[in-house]
Amino acid sequence: MTEASETNTVVNIINETYIALETNPLPTNINSLLEKCLTNIRYLSSSPVNLDPLLRSIKALLLDKEEYLFLDDQLMIEVMDHILKIAPFDLVLNVFTMKDIESALISNNTSLIKSALKVIELSSPKSIFASSPLFDLVLKLYFYEETDLDIINKIENLFRSLSSDELVANKILVNNKPVLLSIKKGAALINYSRMLELLSIFVVHINQATFDEELFIITPEEIASLVDKDILFFIQIINYYSKLLDDLLIDDFTRESKDWIYQYLEPIFNVLGQYYKKRDEYVEIKLFTLSYLFQIFRKVSYWNYENCFNLLDKHYLELNYQNEHIIDFLSFVNPKYLYEYHSEIIKEYADIKPSRLSILRNLVSNEKSFNLIKDNFTAEDILKMPYMEQMVLLERMSQYKYCVKYILHTMPTILGNLVNFNGLHIIETETVELREQTIDNLIHFDVDLLGTWYAPLVDELNKIKYHGIVKEVQPKVESMYL
Repeated sequence: MTEASETNTVVNIINETYIALETNPLPTNINSLLEKCLTNIRYLSSSPVNLDPLLRSIKALLLDKEEYLFLDDQLMIEVMDHILKIAPFDLVLNVFTMKDIESALISNNTSLIKSALKVIELSSPKSIFASSPLFDLVLKLYFYEETDLDIINKIENLFRSLSSDELVANKILVNNKPVLLSIKKGAALINYSRMLELLSIFVVHINQATFDEELFIITPEEIASLVDKDILFFIQIINYYSKLLDDLLIDDFTRESKDWIYQYLEPIFNVLGQYYKKRDEYVEIKLFTLSYLFQIFRKVSYWNYENCFNLLDKHYLELNYQNEHIIDFLSFVNPKYLYEYHSEIIKEYADIKPSRLSILRNLVSNEKSFNLIKDNFTAEDILKMPYMEQMVLLERMSQYKYCVKYILHTMPTILGNLVNFNGLHIIETETVELREQTIDNLIHFDVDLLGTWYAPLVDELNKIKYHGIVKEVQPKVESMYL
């Protein structure tokens, strides 16, 4: 089919859908026509026809939804969403006026609310509604506890789409600061969680000049108060700071450094460290929050600005043989840090056995820590492990050139075992996928590096992908281990 004929087909489908939506009563196959229309416009980057009539028809039906209970309004909204993405925004505003959007946001019509949110999300320029009351209404919806979860998700998508605009950020964070502070200082859990999500979205685009400590920082005193109130608040706070660290860990030389934020985060890290150190005094923290604390400690270890993780370690975490969570820490802390400060512990815990897999996978991801323990890696010890555990380890090692070199030069038996599958019956899907990923990782290295192993590895991967080995896995056959 030529490009011109494809375009004609899409135009015909759009027109057919429009005619059907204008028919009274609606045809019984209207949902099928909407599905067909959606399929054909989903990947368009621009419109081959004027979409104004179709958009107006959808708007009219969203207003009169009660009349057609069989009409799939969710499907209609999806069609509308894709039209909004490809239609010129001035056309959109001709159909959805400011008054229409405002009326939709204060209506009880879920479909209308979703359509209004989508229009705001796709606004061009992004600040076009910044001086209007629309964002005030959006915030009111967001912090109304009974608002449908799907609408909450769409509001958060709207924030993500527009948060980089200075005027929008000013409308939300400055004009509505009293609203946000009132929630921060006394809201129920659900709205407190929503407030933290909103802040985590906007803080990504905040610079030092516009950073508002009163808004963005939950102080040690506030944390202590909320821990006493409900442990779920504490979990939400940890997640908030964890998301903030995600932004700090993005390695992008084109962005302005945000290391200035450390002055605000240092007291928070200390508080979290104190709660970990005193975990036996806080039963709920020990029972419910350790995994969340570990997650943020891991990120701090990778950021480690001003040696902040080393300070945490010395004063609160105490990574040593007596720490009951030492295996956990060795499994997630930046291996570069572990190499520099805990090399003796690394060597002690780097045994090649299933119970140490999480530690091994972490340590091999850094060349220095790998070199410190590489003598522990022998083909004999690796092959003693169950096959799945072998693949768990090799999948990680196959990602790093220095590990691959070591395997090639000192453990070629491992590659022979990987290639010579010999019809071994492995029923665990994860094991099969790990083996495939390991081979795929390996063949992405230079042919010169892999040498004579390159061709058999490629052949084996082709067998897995195209000769039905995965399809032949039988769910009732017992696992066999090498």
